[in-house]
Amino acid sequence: MVRIMGNTNAAEHYHSYRTPRPPAPHLSVVEPPRSPARITPTTRGTTDAGTTPHPRARVAQHSRPDTSTVAPATDTRWSGTRSASGNSTTSTTAENVRSLEEYFARQRTRSADLPDPEPVVRYLAHCAVEVLLGARDLDQLARWVTGQVYQQLHTRVALAARARAAKGISPRRPTLNLGTVMVSSPSDGIIEATVIVHQHHGRVRAVAIRLEGFDCRWRASAVCVM
Repeated sequence: MVRIMGNTNAAEHYHSYRTPRPPAPHLSVVEPPRSPARITPTTRGTTDAGTTPHPRARVAQHSRPDTSTVAPATDTRWSGTRSASGNSTTSTTAENVRSLEEYFARQRTRSADLPDPEPVVRYLAHCAVEVLLGARDLDQLARWVTGQVYQQLHTRVALAARARAAKGISPRRPTLNLGTVMVSSPSDGIIEATVIVHQHHGRVRAVAIRLEGFDCRWRASAVCVM
């Protein structure tokens, strides 16, 4: 460090040899660009301020029903109430169900549209005797008889099997001879017939059968083996 004493001119001369510093540049403050104002979407029924609801929205809010207290709508198709047109929905539904049941139910057939009933009577009489003797399965007659006849034959088959077991008799296929078939028709589509069945050991059975025409074929609505 140079110590300058006494002469002030020397000090001024010393300062004149120093390199003057350039003036500091003028710095301007640049503000960051502002983002555009965010527009808040307003709901329907409110004003631009977003605070006061629109008069229509206020009316809609008051007219909306309270679903927490309203009972669920009931189905009037089966309740018997009347619709807006005044027609009873119950009667219409019942008529539709009845018409469907009649359409899909067994349709009766006239005797002119059915085959000869005598072979059917012979076959059923022969099979019914063999079923009771334990020589044939009852399920082979299921398609030829009604449900009621099937249940009656099933009961008789069980009783006959119990009687054979008590006597110690094993079931065997018998030799059967069928006599003349007597046929009568009490009404159109219905046949009542009787046939005599002769067994090999001299026993004779009479079989009475009632046939009814359904869906273009004969079905036994009654079978009685005596």
